[in-house]
Amino acid sequence: MAESPIVSVFSSIQGEGLHLGRPHLFIRLAGCNIRCSYCDTPEGLTIPKYGRIETRPFGNTFRKCPNPVDGDYLLNAIKRLAARFSHYHAIVLTGGEPLVHSAFLKSFLRPLRRLRIPVMLETNGTLPEQLNKVINLVDIISMDIKTPSDINGYGKIWAKTRRFLNLANRRNTYIKVVVTDNTNISDCRKAAGIIARVNRNIPLILQPVSAVRKSIRTPLLTQIIRIHNIFTKELADVKIIPQMHKIAGWR
Repeated sequence: MAESPIVSVFSSIQGEGLHLGRPHLFIRLAGCNIRCSYCDTPEGLTIPKYGRIETRPFGNTFRKCPNPVDGDYLLNAIKRLAARFSHYHAIVLTGGEPLVHSAFLKSFLRPLRRLRIPVMLETNGTLPEQLNKVINLVDIISMDIKTPSDINGYGKIWAKTRRFLNLANRRNTYIKVVVTDNTNISDCRKAAGIIARVNRNIPLILQPVSAVRKSIRTPLLTQIIRIHNIFTKELADVKIIPQMHKIAGWR
């Protein structure tokens, strides 16, 4: 099987989005195609010399493995964890940006799905061509919508978002928009219109940023309610959900 660089494989409670509070098994792949101003997982941006794989579910003990990791080795490690904990709601592909490794995922996900545990893709929603290669191999898509005010130097973001969402709409998809004190209101109107034209019933999560540096601050309640109202005019299901794992201090 093909190889891929990883940051870590670990069990935790899902801390954000629609499946908040459920146990998940996370596969954090290394590398990302964009740089967000509010990134809270900088360890996922670059490829470390070694990845870390949990030795027992929720045990906080790990073994190191040199990158890139062979797909069969990774699959067997996940099988061992799944055999010791039978209540994972899903196996989560996260990053970084997992779709940077779409060729690897295309070969890796076929045997992974034989575990009969749903596969969730957490993605920044900017790589529609790569999504098209694996969309039939994932069950749930947690799609971020990135805006021009979030990322610098990444052209044609709205066209990529529209194409990505049209594909993702074929699966069980929900959308997250991270909100900071600098979130652009016109960007929110643009995003709401794009979602509504694809499917106004796709659930949307507004996620107040967990402050990662002094220049990135959590929005005031009045600001996030204003943004909530913009999306609610266009969409049927809009929720405001902070990151629980940041509040609880979990991984």
